[in-house]
Amino acid sequence: MTADTESEYRARIVAYMLKAMREAKVYTSWLNPSEAHEQAMIRFVETVLSPDNHAFREDFLQLQGTIARYGIYNSLAQLAIKICAPGVPDFYQGSELWDLTLVDPDNRRPVDYQRRIDLLRTVDEECSRDGRAEVAARLLESSDDRLKLFAAATLLRVRKAEQDIFTGGDYNPVDVQGSRRDHVFATRRGPALPERSAAGLSSVAKMLLAIR
Repeated sequence: MTADTESEYRARIVAYMLKAMREAKVYTSWLNPSEAHEQAMIRFVETVLSPDNHAFREDFLQLQGTIARYGIYNSLAQLAIKICAPGVPDFYQGSELWDLTLVDPDNRRPVDYQRRIDLLRTVDEECSRDGRAEVAARLLESSDDRLKLFAAATLLRVRKAEQDIFTGGDYNPVDVQGSRRDHVFATRRGPALPERSAAGLSSVAKMLLAIR
């Protein structure tokens, strides 16, 4: 990160910690703020996140690298369940990409919609050129920021193409066999999945199989 982004990140963490402290109402609160405790918290955050604190950064990045991949799989699984489940899927603004924001006020920052439009356009162009399965595999392998956007767009387009299934079709559990059956959430929408729906889901399905 640059010096400016480092400073912005520390400010975001301080704002989050201040909200958490005041709402916990242990040493400070919104009605009775304790400047001494809040200033101590700010010094702590700035010390921990200082660019010179190499020990913390090394430990943190090692942990982040271990859990980030699982976070990707969990996020994609949650996205697929949300879009394919009965009802209307709800999307928080800006969550079309990996959403690394904290609670308010951090999640109320402006959303760069033009960036999302541009990214979706590039994904569609790559799919037209290389095929959806190839693009899905490439995005998953590189942990590309467009991965979640690609999965959401693919599933939403299937949902639009098969409105009868998603608005009035059946929603039934699917029995899963195998050693990893406890790690699978499987359902079936509609009395029969048309071939074009299966084709549209294939690239995302292959991507989500990595959850196993």
